[in-house]
Amino acid sequence: MTLQNDTNRTRNELEKIIQSNPLVTKADSMTILPKDSQSPVTKAIKQGADYSREVSISSITITEANTKDGKVLEYVSLKRNRTSITFPIQLIIGLDVIFFFITLYFILIKNEKPELSPPIEILSKKAENNFAFTEFFQFPIFIFDNHGEIKFANSSFRNEFSPDQNIYQFSEHIDFLSFLLKKMLNPSLQDKLIHFEKLDADYEVNFHPLPDNERFMVTMNDVTVYKNAVNAQKELVANISHELKTPLTSIHGFSDLLENIPDLSVEKRQEFAKLISKESSRLLDLVSDIISLSKPQLSGIEMNSVQPQLIIESALQNLQQSIEHKKLIIKTELEDVTISSNEKRLQVILKNLIENAIFYANMNGKITIQLFKDNDGKTIFSISNTGPGLNNIEKSQIFERFYRSTNAGTFNPSGTGLGLAIVQKNLKELGGTIVVESQVGQETTFQVRL
Repeated sequence: MTLQNDTNRTRNELEKIIQSNPLVTKADSMTILPKDSQSPVTKAIKQGADYSREVSISSITITEANTKDGKVLEYVSLKRNRTSITFPIQLIIGLDVIFFFITLYFILIKNEKPELSPPIEILSKKAENNFAFTEFFQFPIFIFDNHGEIKFANSSFRNEFSPDQNIYQFSEHIDFLSFLLKKMLNPSLQDKLIHFEKLDADYEVNFHPLPDNERFMVTMNDVTVYKNAVNAQKELVANISHELKTPLTSIHGFSDLLENIPDLSVEKRQEFAKLISKESSRLLDLVSDIISLSKPQLSGIEMNSVQPQLIIESALQNLQQSIEHKKLIIKTELEDVTISSNEKRLQVILKNLIENAIFYANMNGKITIQLFKDNDGKTIFSISNTGPGLNNIEKSQIFERFYRSTNAGTFNPSGTGLGLAIVQKNLKELGGTIVVESQVGQETTFQVRL
């Protein structure tokens, strides 16, 4: 989700809280400020902004005034976690910018176009001090002079940034401030993509000197979603190409041997045929997993009554051969639980987690599976296995697409590296969460909460 989506989501939640309570009761992640507060977040609202926003890489805080009959009762701040973007999505940007500069063009060329219609003439006469039309644009716009003082900022700018009166408020965004200072010394039209590290956001910045060459207009279009989508798409294509290359190379190589060496023994022919079959199966699994991950999230997933313990028992029965091969001890503690879920997606989640536990368990190891309801009424599925464990870096990457642990020689060349990514995607669609607990040389536990 984008910075703007996070803003809208948090604002909607905060407005519902305010509307349902005449005087808001403080709750988790919420701060109540008195109506006479002089903090920076309330200052922006008092100067005309609809709300104030504070953003970090991991969280976003929205502050709004709680009013009654036009009078401010208090200020309410709500803090929520930001969301991330993982899959390629399409985003068309720039139409607002184009429309904005067309409008600006007609406003600022009064001396070159004496035949302007009366409304445009009126706007031209007031252009020096009146840029109220920029309030129509849903991206930050501000105007500053050659002393660095901000002379005008639209509401989008005031909502996203501090209402301070000079450009030096951007000192924590050094790349942006450096760009503005350089353009002050050498004014010219320029577009530049700038990363705001503190906000974990990317803006397409347009610098536009005004006719007097003593004031400068800056527009800022948030292109974080677009940039992340492009990067994710490039990474996905590279990963898929790499993963497809290995089984295809094997299939091609062994097929070539069967075709060009007619005097191969029957045993060798059977061996090569089995290898071709194995690599073909891996290729089909990889394509199937990629399709599963690429399916768009549906807004209305069909939910019905599901008994997870039956899915677990069926998966264990189907994987009995692998369990016996590694001589594993399976301990189950399954409560008779019925939940509202999507059975097909739940099967994928539980099957992948059980397969993962079996593969990474050591020989003669133990797997413990638990299913129960917690005190909050949530269904908990927990699966632990003895094995090499995971270090902190591996735990942070375990749900990434195509990631496969190489710890203690457990690298699985036949796996697709997509199982846990599929688990996380399906859980997100079902409104569930998953956490992993592990240390090197100790048990690894995955816990699902639905």
